[in-house]
Amino acid sequence: MGRKFLNRRPLILLLFLLFTLSVLAACNTAVRDESVFDATAAIADCPQASSGTEQLIDAAQGICFLYPAEYDASQGSEDAFGLYVQSPLNTQAPSASINFEAANGRSLDDLTRQRLADYAFPDTQPQSIMLDGEPAVMLDNLPGQDSNRRVFTIHNDTVIDLMVARIGNDYGVVGEQAEALYEMMTSSLQFIPQTAGIPRQAGPECPDPVANSTIFTNEIAGYCLLLPADYKILEISAEAADNEMVFYVDSLQDVNHPRLSVKVTDAGSSSLEAITAAHETEIETAVPGYDVQWSFGFMLDGEPANQFDQVPGQDLSKEVLMLHNGRLYMFTFTPDDPAAGVAYEEMQTLYAMVMDSFSLFWQ
Repeated sequence: MGRKFLNRRPLILLLFLLFTLSVLAACNTAVRDESVFDATAAIADCPQASSGTEQLIDAAQGICFLYPAEYDASQGSEDAFGLYVQSPLNTQAPSASINFEAANGRSLDDLTRQRLADYAFPDTQPQSIMLDGEPAVMLDNLPGQDSNRRVFTIHNDTVIDLMVARIGNDYGVVGEQAEALYEMMTSSLQFIPQTAGIPRQAGPECPDPVANSTIFTNEIAGYCLLLPADYKILEISAEAADNEMVFYVDSLQDVNHPRLSVKVTDAGSSSLEAITAAHETEIETAVPGYDVQWSFGFMLDGEPANQFDQVPGQDLSKEVLMLHNGRLYMFTFTPDDPAAGVAYEEMQTLYAMVMDSFSLFWQ
């Protein structure tokens, strides 16, 4: 009995300590929950997309804005991404890019002096503007591969640097489109709380169906795309590291309509260039003396892709290779042969629909 009485005091102290820790933990949890709530509420307050526009939210960098619906957003990196029509190499449309870097204590005046020194262009005069109520600087008619306009500001000790290319009277209609792109992005840009770990979001994750089309979603392989409404789907393999789907009209033996296969395999540490070179060698080995035709500069939802035309086999095929998160995506369109007549024309329609609509799940 005596020992129980003597040990009660440290027991009471222990219980009090545990109670105090639980209260502190609850308070900390409340603070974390509040910050998440604030970030979510801020994202909900971002400008909403309407007809002809899409919404981009980069919570990790603390910005959101609207952009024209015909644009695609590259996934880029944590510190940069771009907006383009069909491909970054497309010179028939304007493009834009946004880069982020640590300000490291620099002021906006410091940054302006550095940018002017980088260009050393005497006709460039900085213009003061506002981005979501905060001061920014615009530099116009900057030299480069294409004339561009650059806007930068400092927010939360982060430099936000926006550039729009092919802007100005010399570009005619493209220059007018660049002005509209610039105006939409800068007038809708909004600062939100920076929240690490939230993937960048751009536009709808999957495309909206258009007339006479259907959407196919492959959760395991991480993509979705549009197909003509009359296409059927055959699942060859459904594993994440070895996933293959075949799309056809009547049957796999049907030669009156085009076919498509999308195969997703583990690429390991291989680069797109290495995979392309190996595939070229594979074709040359299978058909000695064959003139292999492949080209680069294609994009699939922001990822670079290479394309092989008229690949020999049972039928001539068009093949597109793309890498994403260590996986190789291989698209095979058949027939890629003008002699196939209507089937070839339909293949080109199928190819355009898939290339334009293919969307990766941003992770």
